[in-house]
Amino acid sequence: MLKQFVMIMTLLVGSTGFAATSQKVIDEATTAFHANDFEKSLRLFRQVRLSTTEPELRLICQWNIARSLENLKRYEEAITVFQDYRS
Repeated sequence: MLKQFVMIMTLLVGSTGFAATSQKVIDEATTAFHANDFEKSLRLFRQVRLSTTEPELRLICQWNIARSLENLKRYEEAITVFQDYRS
C-alpha cells in the first residue's frame, strides 16, 4: 500500500507540473512518515496541502495528515481530518 502511495504521488506530481521544491517536500514528508517521524511528516504534508491548489494532491496530503495524527495518537484530530476527507 505504501509503495502504491509513493507511485501515485509521483505520477500526480509529475503530471501536474509542480515545482521541484514541492516534489522535494513531498519526498521528505514521505520519508519522514516511513521513518515514523510523524511530527515531521505532519508538518510537511500540511505545508504542501496549504501551498497547492491541485485537488488530488490536497486530498492525498489530507489523508496523510490524518494518518500522521493517528500515529501520534491524536485521535480526535485525526478523526476530524478523516471526516473532512470523506466529505
